[in-house]
Amino acid sequence: MQAAIKKHVAYDLSRFDNRSIVREQVSKSKTRGEAKARKRAVVSGFAVFCYLLFLGLTILTLYSYVALTETAHTAASLRDKLMAAREETQMLEIRKNQKIGSDKIKEYAENNLGMKKICKAQITYICMEPGDKTEIIRGEGYERDNSGIVAGIAYGMSKLLEYIN
Repeated sequence: MQAAIKKHVAYDLSRFDNRSIVREQVSKSKTRGEAKARKRAVVSGFAVFCYLLFLGLTILTLYSYVALTETAHTAASLRDKLMAAREETQMLEIRKNQKIGSDKIKEYAENNLGMKKICKAQITYICMEPGDKTEIIRGEGYERDNSGIVAGIAYGMSKLLEYIN
């Protein structure tokens, strides 16, 4: 029965079946697309130049960061060395001041040079009164000339004046 129904169809749909035409067009467009794809596979010189330029700039940027890091590291190590040198300088100054202190100088003068502290007998007083005269008073440590009587009297007078003053 179905065969009979198909024979009496009012419309012939085979005229409207354009699947074969569409298939041909699709196959033609595929061949055109493949041809375009083949053409696109070729890289232009400008694209290569841009790629190399980008790569070069990236490498230069990385190199500058590396150089900056090395410079910062060198500056930090030099700063540390400077601080250590300043500390050492301060320590050497302290040691120098300890060695050159007044107690050390006094000890060196007494022990190595044979120097002693001054006593009153070594002091000579010069009395300047108004007028043109000068009087020298001699102390105990001063050696006197015992060769004459005048010298002995002068020595006694100087002792008397020293006692009065």
